[in-house]
Amino acid sequence: MKKILISNVEIVTDGPAYKKKYIGITGNKISYIGIKKPKGYEDAYQIDGTGKLAAAGMVNAHTHIAMCLLRSYADDMALMDWLQNKVWPAEAGLQKGDCYVGNHSLCRHVFLYGRNSTGCQRSRDPRLPVPWSDGRQV
Repeated sequence: MKKILISNVEIVTDGPAYKKKYIGITGNKISYIGIKKPKGYEDAYQIDGTGKLAAAGMVNAHTHIAMCLLRSYADDMALMDWLQNKVWPAEAGLQKGDCYVGNHSLCRHVFLYGRNSTGCQRSRDPRLPVPWSDGRQV
């Protein structure tokens, strides 16, 4: 089975960051994380992680599809002023197809920037239908 060893990498956790650690990968699974060089990786593909960070996939648990479409629209405003005077009026003009495109854009953004999942809010708003592959509307 293919093995990979990443050495000298800084590992970011929910606790303290660990500098100059090893990450061993066997097949498609992380099989070792530690401060000592693991045995059994002598013939593994070697990656020097010096100056690099390793972190778990990020989870964005609160996402609004329309916010993805309106990102950077009228920045630097107080929240309620921004929502009431910019975002909500812009959302009111969204069509069904806009949200479909926004959903795909959001998914691309989630995976492109290292997040492994996302939650979606306001998907039941009748102004913002998101089609399923079988034609149903959420």
